[in-house]
Amino acid sequence: VCYWRVIKKKGELIAKFPNGVEGHALLLQKEGFEIDFSKKNPVVVGYEANLVKLA
Repeated sequence: VCYWRVIKKKGELIAKFPNGVEGHALLLQKEGFEIDFSKKNPVVVGYEANLVKLA
């Protein structure tokens, strides 16, 4: 799994990734995900539809 595809439980981006939240958002946006920047911690919109259960 590519590191930028990992998000927090509620869809929040991870600031400790390379280039911070902005870099995390950019990589996800390049893959077609929408990011909501209106909240304190930006979140991936509709992430639930793309969840994968890992064994």
